[in-house]
Amino acid sequence: MASKARGVVTPVDNTPASMRTQSRRVREGLRRARALGIRLGRPPAVVDLQRLRSLRGKGMSIRAIANKLNVSKTTVADILNRL
Repeated sequence: MASKARGVVTPVDNTPASMRTQSRRVREGLRRARALGIRLGRPPAVVDLQRLRSLRGKGMSIRAIANKLNVSKTTVADILNRL
């Protein structure tokens, strides 16, 4: 009869020293990426400004424009505030 193996639990090293090392490694990696010119974070939303202006000029609400352009209301409002 074959024995059934139980799940093996591996200990996770969450000691303050290991967390400092991990944090340091993350900071070093981010610093290296920035030095190489790699853009970090979420990519910016691509919005057709001419279309946005046109829709707003027709009296459409921010919510309706956002739905039409498939972006968030905040993105539309931020762009309109910058114009």
